[in-house]
Amino acid sequence: MPGRVPGGSEGGSRVPANERPFAVIMDGADGDDVRFAPLRQYLDDHGVDLRVAVDEQQRETLLPTAEVLIVLGRDHLRPDEVATLDRAVGIVCLSVGMDKVPLEAAERGLTVRNVPDYCIDEVSDHALALVLAGQRRLHEVLPAMREGGWLAGRGASDPHSLRRLRGQVMAVVGAGRIGRTVATKARAFGIATLAVDPYLTEDPGPDFPLVALEEALGRADIIVLCTVLTDENHGLIGDEALRLVKPGVMVVNVARGGLIDESALVAALEDGRVRLAALDVRDPEPPTTEDPLRALPGVLETPHMAASSIDAITDLYRKGADIVIDLLTEAGRLPGTVRSSG
Repeated sequence: MPGRVPGGSEGGSRVPANERPFAVIMDGADGDDVRFAPLRQYLDDHGVDLRVAVDEQQRETLLPTAEVLIVLGRDHLRPDEVATLDRAVGIVCLSVGMDKVPLEAAERGLTVRNVPDYCIDEVSDHALALVLAGQRRLHEVLPAMREGGWLAGRGASDPHSLRRLRGQVMAVVGAGRIGRTVATKARAFGIATLAVDPYLTEDPGPDFPLVALEEALGRADIIVLCTVLTDENHGLIGDEALRLVKPGVMVVNVARGGLIDESALVAALEDGRVRLAALDVRDPEPPTTEDPLRALPGVLETPHMAASSIDAITDLYRKGADIVIDLLTEAGRLPGTVRSSG
């Protein structure tokens, strides 16, 4: 991605403080401003201020004055909040998906942009890590080892409960950037890969044939969800789909929790249709304290961390900031900003 000439103008002069536009980032977690220091610095270098709305009161105050709104992957923008964006020219989602922004934003004429390519390696690595951990039953072996156990040849390490990866079939639901990378990495282990994607009309690759979901469910030993969440695919892996799966299948979700009907998944785990479920995302997040999935032995969980690394965050903030600058420049709110050739 091209770099930019700092300073906010071709001559290198900074935008005067009283003329600087500003972006607002919604942070519904802990308001830790330190996390946004790199983003703040990069925007500041290009004549843009960043303000953080950490609670409902600050959202009410800042959103109507924001020229660009930045939405984190964990925060939902409500329709009533969209109605207050009187000065905004656009919304930037610091995430792969845009499901946190309601349709009312587009109806209001706001440009909505995302950062689809900042964590391809992280999410695909995490998906394969979950596959490996589950297939080798590390989620059962490691806790026992920490407690002083030694399950050599029995329990979770019983060879009759383990399978080699080579020769298994993986269905990747969502054959975009991340899905294709998951498939490429899986094939390095000798896993055959199938693509499921309603938006494609031809095979994504010679070793990645496109098949219907129903066919994939019946053939796959491992199902990996990599697709965006939409109204149409909410609860995609539910009662109907889980009646079609190959007995003993492993389900991996590194996309969005809403893709799985968790009640149906619990039933499928209990009756053996699903042997393993490896979930980086849940619906809701965090799960409730009475969460039935956590009581089941075939479940591996991670706390929505598949996209995380210092490298990914650096890319996310830099690319997100570039989008903010583009939106402001195109709207005439940040005159003179130019890209460098580097």
